[in-house]
Amino acid sequence: MTSPGETIYGEYAVYDVERKVLTVTGGNLRVETDNEIVTARDSLEYWQDQMVVVARGAARIDQSAEGRSVQAETLTGFFREEADGEARLYQVEAAGSVRIQRGDEVARAGKAVYNLDTEIATLTGGVKITQGQNQLNGEYAEFNLRSGVSRILGSGTDDGRVQTLIVPGTSSE
Repeated sequence: MTSPGETIYGEYAVYDVERKVLTVTGGNLRVETDNEIVTARDSLEYWQDQMVVVARGAARIDQSAEGRSVQAETLTGFFREEADGEARLYQVEAAGSVRIQRGDEVARAGKAVYNLDTEIATLTGGVKITQGQNQLNGEYAEFNLRSGVSRILGSGTDDGRVQTLIVPGTSSE
């Protein structure tokens, strides 16, 4: 299926007229836009009235121009209508085995919320951020994909600690 700005690929498509929900299933599920490629194993859903897209099962968004990707079991994207009438993705929520990559930096967590306006991903649950051999571990992090600066925190309890591994002689560049 093709619409202005995107093409959706899959084997089967069902449109629920009452709920205004399109569900695409089958092999080789993907959505291609000018800026992203979204893939999923189980299904792709578009909720028209809510302006929400859901990718289920080994879901992934690649922004090849920026060298970024977001992977999780489920990705939920939220759109808003801009002043020019175009719908634009402004937030992605990721759940289950989350992996966000920016160049050689990788952040892993149980959940994440990525704000495309600020380019900051907020990660929670067993957070690990690696760059080369260096690693930060905690329960909460802000991963800035624009600047490359990350902030990681413990769980907030007495035993909520942040752990770091910094290998001498390695650099971030």
